[in-house]
Amino acid sequence: ISYRSNGQIKYKYKMLGIDKNWNYTNFTSLQYPALAPGDYTFTVTAISVDNIESNNLYFEYLMELYYFWT
Repeated sequence: ISYRSNGQIKYKYKMLGIDKNWNYTNFTSLQYPALAPGDYTFTVTAISVDNIESNNLYFEYLMELYYFWT
């Protein structure tokens, strides 16, 4: 993957346990706005302009339930 190809790099990603299939995007950020509290694993793969895939990266998240008092 070459950063000189910025804007042409595609990404496939999914949140394990949430997304059944891979999602594809050219964007370098995304949101999951309605995640319930729990443990999540996000995986992403970069795809070069030559259609060569990088190794999968995995990110683990713990979404805790927060209570706010007014």
